[in-house]
Amino acid sequence: MKMFNKRVALLVTLALAVACEAPTGPAGPQGPQGPQGPAGPLGSTGSQGPAGPQGPAGPQGPQGQKGDEGMPGAEGPPGPQGPPGPQGPQGPEGPQGPPGPPGTANISTGSVTLTDADWSTTTVQLVYEHSVSTAFGGVFARFADVTVPQITSSVLDEGAVLVWMRGTAAGTGTHTWHSLPYRFRWVELSATYYWVHAADIHPERIRFLFFFEALDNADPPDPLGHLQPDRTFRWMIIPPAAASVLPMLPVDAGPDAAADALRGLGYHVDLR
Repeated sequence: MKMFNKRVALLVTLALAVACEAPTGPAGPQGPQGPQGPAGPLGSTGSQGPAGPQGPAGPQGPQGQKGDEGMPGAEGPPGPQGPPGPQGPQGPEGPQGPPGPPGTANISTGSVTLTDADWSTTTVQLVYEHSVSTAFGGVFARFADVTVPQITSSVLDEGAVLVWMRGTAAGTGTHTWHSLPYRFRWVELSATYYWVHAADIHPERIRFLFFFEALDNADPPDPLGHLQPDRTFRWMIIPPAAASVLPMLPVDAGPDAAADALRGLGYHVDLR
């Protein structure tokens, strides 16, 4: 039996060998796809690949809500000064301030030395009333005009102008001041006269006058026939604000004494 089985096996083997050595026939048509098999188990995660290139920027999104205001920063250094702007319109006039303390009036002074050439070569007639019956008399005088701008209409109306002439005391050779008008006796041959210097005060001007006054009803001489020596005149202008002190001034004592009295009352006086 065993021998039989070995033979059968050998025959089968030979048959198979013969069959293998036969030529292959054409392939038959593909059969239908079979059903999908079940999914296999999930594999492990692989390592991360390299980053791809950056894509183009997307469209801008809508603006977000305004955030809370932050703390103010430190003050920066001042910038350079800009050019001045145009001048603005003038503002309205402010209210008047309170009155200031009372001031001290200044006393204006001046002087001039007149020579014979400064006096007029003509005369003016001075007319004066010499009786209650309004009879008038007159004398002729030489004159010299000196400009004094400080003499204003208010000074003439409410102030005063004091005028002096410097002369030589007879027999002494010393110079003294005489307030105007000033008269002194002049004896010529058998007639006696008064030699007179006076001053007329006008706005911005003093007119100095020289003439004779006769005594004993004698006719006075012509002043044009008498040479005038050099004479110095000085004046002091008292403004209205200081007019109340006039009774306290020693006018007949000369300009220096009057100036000292004014200074003692608090006024500024600069004799010129």
